[in-house]
Amino acid sequence: MSRRERDALVETWIDRRYLATVALIMVKEEIPPVSVSDIVRTAIETVVNISVMKGGIELVQTTEEASRILQRFKVNLNRGDKGKRNLMQNLQTDMNEAEASVGLGMKVGRQQDLTRPVPSDDKVHALTQKSVGDLQMKVEWDEKKEQEKLEELKEMENPTFDDV
Repeated sequence: MSRRERDALVETWIDRRYLATVALIMVKEEIPPVSVSDIVRTAIETVVNISVMKGGIELVQTTEEASRILQRFKVNLNRGDKGKRNLMQNLQTDMNEAEASVGLGMKVGRQQDLTRPVPSDDKVHALTQKSVGDLQMKVEWDEKKEQEKLEELKEMENPTFDDV
């Protein structure tokens, strides 16, 4: 998939502790933020990439599809034509990819591997990979602890003669 321009201006109110925490994570992972936009963008892209890698969802493939989805939630992006040039560039990229995919015998608007996230930056991708690895380790650890507790409960329910 081609690199995409940033075509959506997003404003939000958020608890500054979350912004500060993400900024610290970025510094720790050697992705020092330059702006609030860097912090918010990195957080959103990382969450999306982790979800895609875990197989919970597919990355929305086209700008047009993204616009349709966001319209359902009454999201009004690009007020006052902000980002219009980037939006038009992304729509053109969608059309070019669709034409190329038809030539390759692929479904229009789809890439060959939908399960792989498209990192906007190698360091963000590395952060995503590390986060997925940490999450898997935590799940494995939790499963191990849960199994140990189940075994303890079974032993308590079925005492041996040595326990009496």
